[in-house]
Amino acid sequence: MVAPIDLRDTGGDESPDEETTGQDGPLTLDQRILRDFTVELEKARARAIEQRQDAPDVELNGLSQWLVTGDDRGMSWNNEFATPTTPANSNDAEDAGDNGDGETDLGISNRYGLLSEQSIELLRSTRDRQQRLIDDAYATSDAYSLHIAGGERLLAMGRYFDAEAKFAAALSSRPGDATAQVGRLHAQIGGGLLSSAARNLRVLVAESPIVIGVRYGPSLLPAPNRLDAVRERLLGQRDVEKRSASAQATDAALLDAYLAYQLDDRARMIDARDRFEALAKRVSRSEGTLDIRLASVRRQVWLADDGGKPDSAEP
Repeated sequence: MVAPIDLRDTGGDESPDEETTGQDGPLTLDQRILRDFTVELEKARARAIEQRQDAPDVELNGLSQWLVTGDDRGMSWNNEFATPTTPANSNDAEDAGDNGDGETDLGISNRYGLLSEQSIELLRSTRDRQQRLIDDAYATSDAYSLHIAGGERLLAMGRYFDAEAKFAAALSSRPGDATAQVGRLHAQIGGGLLSSAARNLRVLVAESPIVIGVRYGPSLLPAPNRLDAVRERLLGQRDVEKRSASAQATDAALLDAYLAYQLDDRARMIDARDRFEALAKRVSRSEGTLDIRLASVRRQVWLADDGGKPDSAEP
């Protein structure tokens, strides 16, 4: 399990491999991500010292807590010395809940929801495509590893319901495991279990936020023809959105944006993201929900430029 992100003890003389595996056996997706993330974190810490800035650890450690519960005491907008990002466009103040007086409806400044540039850059450092859920699983007799490897194989074969069962079995032995959650999510998308997939995508990102920027290779996604069919089904929900802001329509926009991100379809990602944000606000009637917080983080991480700042060219 990647989250909560406890980065307080990642310094020292031990190698990233020693820091992230913590057990014998093949390396899993979440361990690889955390290993690489820790390398980038050490670089960010060094830059922060040189530039006399706060290290990103506090905000990153508080990110999952804020996403899951709304408790934002560890976030940069509650730190007067932190340097937040510049809003990507004029709508960002409204998205943060600005009431026009520089204060949000939640009683805090209009920096609410804006991550530091360091945090955005770190969350985007994981965006290289991952090709495997687990390495050399059949070299061990560990039941978890065999379930993950079996699910990965079934996913690649297009046997989505069988794959989901394997990943569920892995989760029964390691509750909250991010590697198994990713596999189950993609199996559910391939199998057309879209409500379950949307619910589990929310849980995955909220509990393990360092995976938010990760992209996956073709072998870890449903087959292209199946993805086309699912995306067409998701797109069909736009007519429903015009009539009512239902939970089903919100789920569809969330998954549509996620798949567009995975497939580098920027125009559709922006369209689906905007639909998701609008629907989430209409459904919740509150700025304090998980969907609103997820939308804020995704906007900044998925649509940032390579310098770690929100893309000012974004429509």
